[in-house]
Amino acid sequence: MPLENPIEPRLEGVAVVADWPIEWKRAYWGGYFDGEGCISIGKTTGNKYGQLIVRIVSRDMHSLALMSEAIGGSVEPAKRIWRGRLIHYGMWTMYGRKAQDALKILSPYLITKKERALRACSLAIGRGRVSEGEYLKRLQFAQEWPNFHRDSAKSKGS
Repeated sequence: MPLENPIEPRLEGVAVVADWPIEWKRAYWGGYFDGEGCISIGKTTGNKYGQLIVRIVSRDMHSLALMSEAIGGSVEPAKRIWRGRLIHYGMWTMYGRKAQDALKILSPYLITKKERALRACSLAIGRGRVSEGEYLKRLQFAQEWPNFHRDSAKSKGS
């Protein structure tokens, strides 16, 4: 007998979002991103100069899938052990120019992340080598607003 999905009852309200007008969807996903999203500069494979990354990590895969349909980006399932339990979650992620485009769509609806989103949109985006000035601009951006998940764990000694 298959186990019931304990998350399923929470999904009924979110599914309605698919039928909303586009501006309502953008406002809804802007609010969701404002609360749960992360804007960072990270080094990725093949890009030692840093790249813009926007991401939401959540256990609610259905919401992430709906966000991906509305804004773009990819959703990858992931898992980890936390306090002796296996936790399944998902990561909605966008990189580079696509991340910038998503932030331009969401920024009118952001409150807490608005300044950071606008600064991220002002960064030059491209693969490979960047000018010294742009490299310093990316470093300053990363230092002013470090990636909370990664840097807060380091500062706590975890």
